[in-house]
Amino acid sequence: MNAVSDVSSAHLQEEPQEERGAKGSRDTGSDQPSGGPVDRPAGKADATADTAVKPAESRDPAAVAACFTPGGIYRNVPHDPAIGTAAIEQLFRPILTRSERVVWDIVSEAYSPDTAWLERVDRFWIGGVEYRIECNGVARVDTGAGLLTEFRDYVDLGVW
Repeated sequence: MNAVSDVSSAHLQEEPQEERGAKGSRDTGSDQPSGGPVDRPAGKADATADTAVKPAESRDPAAVAACFTPGGIYRNVPHDPAIGTAAIEQLFRPILTRSERVVWDIVSEAYSPDTAWLERVDRFWIGGVEYRIECNGVARVDTGAGLLTEFRDYVDLGVW
């Protein structure tokens, strides 16, 4: 990804219509809030992407890691990713084992067949103090295996 720049993008050419598909092919929604199509088929991501919530609440880092494929990736943006179940377990171990209690509240959610977008409030009790962390997670799922391939959390680290 390119860094932010003050160079104008006026020199860039628009993507040719033939590369974008038929005119209007990307416009499947409504011009009204919440007015998009509601008849699309149910996806599979919701049943799997939420599975990391319960293991986190159990404070079991091995159970969280077991929700991922062997090469799965967890990333707490902007930090470097944890790649593989051993690294994911190691990443979650300090916070989950230090917490007396963990609750991940899902505020809103959206799904496609292999992706879930989860707005959450992750709550950790450490030393009797509750820390409420607002975050947005994007979970990618291997629908055949029923496991997470990637989970990216976008968090305001200033809360910690």
